[in-house]
Amino acid sequence: MPQIEMMSPVPFTTYPGTQIPIRTTITVNDRDVSTFKNMFKFAFLCVNIDNSTAYAGFPLFEISSSVDDEKRKRQKNSVSQNELELAKIPPLVVDLLPGRHTFQVALSHPDTHTILGGSKNECINLSSKNETKIQNPFFYLSGNEEENATMSVDVKVDQAKKKIALIEGSDINFRAQSKYFCESIGNTGNQDCFTIVFSLLKESWKKKFSEKKS
Repeated sequence: MPQIEMMSPVPFTTYPGTQIPIRTTITVNDRDVSTFKNMFKFAFLCVNIDNSTAYAGFPLFEISSSVDDEKRKRQKNSVSQNELELAKIPPLVVDLLPGRHTFQVALSHPDTHTILGGSKNECINLSSKNETKIQNPFFYLSGNEEENATMSVDVKVDQAKKKIALIEGSDINFRAQSKYFCESIGNTGNQDCFTIVFSLLKESWKKKFSEKKS
Protein backbone atom coordinates (compact mmCIF):
# COMPACT_ATOMS: atom_id res chain seq x y z
CA MET A 1 0.00 0.00 0.00
CA PRO A 2 1.46 3.44 -0.92
CA GLN A 3 2.11 5.71 2.05
CA ILE A 4 1.54 9.47 2.00
CA GLU A 5 3.77 11.94 3.84
CA MET A 6 2.58 15.49 4.41
CA MET A 7 5.04 18.21 3.38
CA SER A 8 2.57 21.05 3.92
CA PRO A 9 1.05 21.84 6.30
CA VAL A 10 3.74 20.80 8.77
CA PRO A 11 2.06 19.44 11.92
CA PHE A 12 2.05 21.73 14.99
CA THR A 13 3.21 24.72 12.90
CA THR A 14 1.56 28.16 12.74
CA TYR A 15 1.05 29.72 9.29
CA PRO A 16 0.06 33.30 8.47
CA GLY A 17 -3.16 34.03 6.62
CA THR A 18 -6.28 31.93 6.14
CA GLN A 19 -5.22 29.44 3.45
CA ILE A 20 -2.83 26.52 3.15
CA PRO A 21 -1.44 24.50 0.22
CA ILE A 22 -1.54 20.71 0.58
CA ARG A 23 1.80 19.23 -0.52
CA THR A 24 2.58 15.54 -0.22
CA THR A 25 5.08 12.89 -1.17
CA ILE A 26 4.09 9.30 -1.85
CA THR A 27 6.35 6.42 -0.88
CA VAL A 28 6.28 3.29 -3.03
CA ASN A 29 8.77 0.42 -3.15
CA ASP A 30 11.24 0.90 -6.03
CA ARG A 31 10.10 -2.28 -7.71
CA ASP A 32 6.47 -1.08 -7.56
CA VAL A 33 6.89 2.40 -9.10
CA SER A 34 5.83 1.43 -12.62
CA THR A 35 2.96 -0.65 -11.30
CA PHE A 36 1.81 2.22 -9.09
CA LYS A 37 1.86 4.70 -11.98
CA ASN A 38 -0.21 2.39 -14.14
CA MET A 39 -2.69 1.43 -11.43
CA PHE A 40 -3.18 4.92 -9.94
CA LYS A 41 -3.12 6.94 -13.15
CA PHE A 42 -6.75 7.97 -12.64
CA ALA A 43 -6.70 8.14 -8.83
CA PHE A 44 -7.24 11.24 -6.71
CA LEU A 45 -5.42 12.79 -3.78
CA CYS A 46 -8.20 13.28 -1.24
CA VAL A 47 -8.08 15.99 1.42
CA ASN A 48 -10.11 16.32 4.60
CA ILE A 49 -9.96 19.40 6.82
CA ASP A 50 -11.33 19.52 10.37
CA ASN A 51 -12.83 16.03 10.35
CA SER A 52 -15.35 16.86 7.67
CA THR A 53 -17.88 14.24 6.62
CA ALA A 54 -16.35 14.16 3.13
CA TYR A 55 -13.00 14.39 1.32
CA ALA A 56 -12.26 16.70 -1.62
CA GLY A 57 -10.46 14.88 -4.45
CA PHE A 58 -7.73 16.34 -6.70
CA PRO A 59 -6.08 14.54 -9.66
CA LEU A 60 -2.97 12.74 -8.50
CA PHE A 61 -1.27 12.90 -11.91
CA GLU A 62 -1.29 15.20 -14.91
CA ILE A 63 -1.87 13.80 -18.37
CA SER A 64 -0.19 15.41 -21.36
CA SER A 65 -2.68 17.42 -23.43
CA SER A 66 -1.43 15.67 -26.55
CA VAL A 67 -2.95 12.39 -25.39
CA ASP A 68 -6.56 12.19 -26.54
CA ASP A 69 -9.30 10.20 -24.81
CA GLU A 70 -9.07 7.20 -27.11
CA LYS A 71 -5.31 6.97 -26.69
CA ARG A 72 -5.71 7.22 -22.93
CA LYS A 73 -8.08 4.25 -22.96
CA ARG A 74 -5.75 2.16 -25.11
CA GLN A 75 -2.75 2.99 -22.95
CA LYS A 76 -4.44 2.83 -19.55
CA ASN A 77 -2.31 -0.16 -18.61
CA SER A 78 0.80 0.92 -20.51
CA VAL A 79 1.75 4.51 -19.73
CA SER A 80 5.05 5.94 -20.93
CA GLN A 81 7.13 8.35 -18.85
CA ASN A 82 6.62 11.36 -21.12
CA GLU A 83 2.83 11.07 -20.94
CA LEU A 84 2.55 10.91 -17.17
CA GLU A 85 3.80 13.36 -14.59
CA LEU A 86 2.83 14.24 -11.03
CA ALA A 87 0.37 17.08 -10.60
CA LYS A 88 2.41 20.28 -10.34
CA ILE A 89 -0.19 22.54 -8.73
CA PRO A 90 -0.99 21.44 -5.17
CA PRO A 91 -4.52 21.66 -3.75
CA LEU A 92 -5.13 24.93 -1.93
CA VAL A 93 -7.57 25.20 0.98
CA VAL A 94 -8.86 28.77 1.34
CA ASP A 95 -10.96 30.90 3.70
CA LEU A 96 -10.15 28.90 6.81
CA LEU A 97 -10.85 30.56 10.12
CA PRO A 98 -7.78 31.51 12.17
CA GLY A 99 -6.97 28.94 14.83
CA ARG A 100 -6.31 25.23 15.03
CA HIS A 101 -7.20 22.84 12.20
CA THR A 102 -6.87 19.09 11.75
CA PHE A 103 -6.13 17.51 8.38
CA GLN A 104 -5.92 14.16 6.64
CA VAL A 105 -4.97 13.09 3.14
CA ALA A 106 -5.58 9.76 1.44
CA LEU A 107 -5.57 8.16 -2.00
CA SER A 108 -8.73 7.15 -3.79
CA HIS A 109 -9.22 3.76 -5.40
CA PRO A 110 -8.39 4.28 -9.11
CA ASP A 111 -11.65 2.63 -10.25
CA THR A 112 -14.24 3.11 -7.51
CA HIS A 113 -12.76 6.37 -6.12
CA THR A 114 -13.46 5.25 -2.58
CA ILE A 115 -10.92 6.16 0.10
CA LEU A 116 -8.08 3.69 0.59
CA GLY A 117 -7.91 3.54 4.37
CA GLY A 118 -4.39 2.12 4.48
CA SER A 119 -2.97 5.14 2.66
CA LYS A 120 -4.20 7.75 5.15
CA ASN A 121 -1.44 9.89 6.53
CA GLU A 122 -0.29 9.69 10.10
CA CYS A 123 1.93 12.08 11.98
CA ILE A 124 4.89 11.56 14.29
CA ASN A 125 4.46 13.33 17.62
CA LEU A 126 7.58 15.48 17.77
CA SER A 127 7.55 15.66 21.56
CA SER A 128 7.56 11.92 22.12
CA LYS A 129 10.75 9.90 22.33
CA ASN A 130 8.66 6.88 21.39
CA GLU A 131 7.45 8.63 18.22
CA THR A 132 3.79 8.04 18.99
CA LYS A 133 1.63 8.17 15.86
CA ILE A 134 -1.53 10.26 15.91
CA GLN A 135 -4.44 9.97 13.52
CA ASN A 136 -5.39 13.64 13.22
CA PRO A 137 -2.36 15.92 13.01
CA PHE A 138 -3.11 19.62 13.25
CA PHE A 139 -1.74 23.01 12.25
CA TYR A 140 -2.56 26.63 13.09
CA LEU A 141 -3.48 29.71 11.06
CA SER A 142 -2.81 33.10 12.61
CA GLY A 143 -5.09 35.08 10.27
CA ASN A 144 -4.47 37.73 7.63
CA GLU A 145 -3.55 40.30 10.27
CA GLU A 146 -2.12 37.66 12.61
CA GLU A 147 -5.14 38.41 14.79
CA ASN A 148 -5.09 34.91 16.24
CA ALA A 149 -1.38 34.83 17.05
CA THR A 150 -0.40 34.89 20.70
CA MET A 151 2.90 36.51 19.75
CA SER A 152 5.28 37.02 16.82
CA VAL A 153 9.04 36.59 16.94
CA ASP A 154 11.55 38.11 14.52
CA VAL A 155 14.05 35.39 13.60
CA LYS A 156 17.34 35.84 11.75
CA VAL A 157 19.69 33.02 10.77
CA ASP A 158 22.62 33.93 8.52
CA GLN A 159 21.02 36.38 6.05
CA ALA A 160 17.51 34.95 6.29
CA LYS A 161 14.94 36.98 8.22
CA LYS A 162 11.39 35.95 8.97
CA LYS A 163 8.64 36.75 11.42
CA ILE A 164 7.30 33.62 13.10
CA ALA A 165 3.81 33.73 14.58
CA LEU A 166 3.04 31.48 17.53
CA ILE A 167 -0.35 30.47 18.84
CA GLU A 168 0.69 27.86 21.38
CA GLY A 169 3.93 27.71 23.33
CA SER A 170 5.07 24.14 23.94
CA ASP A 171 8.28 22.39 22.98
CA ILE A 172 6.43 20.42 20.30
CA ASN A 173 5.34 23.70 18.65
CA PHE A 174 8.80 25.23 18.96
CA ARG A 175 10.39 22.12 17.41
CA ALA A 176 7.96 22.02 14.51
CA GLN A 177 8.30 25.76 13.84
CA SER A 178 12.12 25.61 14.04
CA LYS A 179 12.29 22.65 11.67
CA TYR A 180 9.93 24.38 9.22
CA PHE A 181 11.89 27.66 9.34
CA CYS A 182 15.26 25.96 8.71
CA GLU A 183 13.86 23.91 5.84
CA SER A 184 12.28 27.02 4.29
CA ILE A 185 15.67 28.76 4.07
CA GLY A 186 17.50 25.71 2.70
CA ASN A 187 19.00 24.52 6.00
CA THR A 188 17.26 21.16 6.17
CA GLY A 189 18.79 19.02 8.88
CA ASN A 190 21.10 21.83 10.05
CA GLN A 191 21.27 21.38 13.82
CA ASP A 192 22.83 24.81 14.42
CA CYS A 193 19.94 26.51 12.62
CA PHE A 194 17.40 24.42 14.51
CA THR A 195 19.01 25.17 17.90
CA ILE A 196 19.17 28.92 17.26
CA VAL A 197 15.50 29.17 16.25
CA PHE A 198 14.24 26.79 18.93
CA SER A 199 16.08 28.66 21.69
CA LEU A 200 14.89 32.05 20.45
CA LEU A 201 11.25 30.95 20.27
CA LYS A 202 11.32 29.32 23.68
CA GLU A 203 13.04 32.25 25.37
CA SER A 204 10.76 34.81 23.69
CA TRP A 205 7.66 32.91 24.80
CA LYS A 206 9.01 32.54 28.33
CA LYS A 207 9.89 36.23 28.52
CA LYS A 208 6.48 37.34 27.28
CA PHE A 209 4.57 35.39 29.87
CA SER A 210 6.95 36.10 32.72
CA GLU A 211 6.41 39.82 32.02
CA LYS A 212 2.65 39.32 32.17
CA LYS A 213 2.91 37.72 35.60
CA SER A 214 5.08 40.48 37.04
